[in-house]
Amino acid sequence: WVACIKSSNKSFRKLGKNRFYELKYEDFVRNPNSHISKIAKFLNISDEMIEPLPEITDLNIGKGLKKLQKDQIKRIKNIIKKEMERNNYKC
Repeated sequence: WVACIKSSNKSFRKLGKNRFYELKYEDFVRNPNSHISKIAKFLNISDEMIEPLPEITDLNIGKGLKKLQKDQIKRIKNIIKKEMERNNYKC
């Protein structure tokens, strides 16, 4: 995961901020319609060009953590903490 995130961020920096739209999954599922409008604006298209979204819920945020033991979570956090913080996530 860390290697993928680092590689993605490196590629994004090469593109320049005006060539990609950054959006966290958690932010999108908490307020999808607002983000769809922002994405449309970024793409320079009308909101009306986007088909209505199916129901989107934030119920799956953190779902994977519930399947792990505390010691597993601790080990994973030790590996990913630095990169999560770099990407504005709390760990």
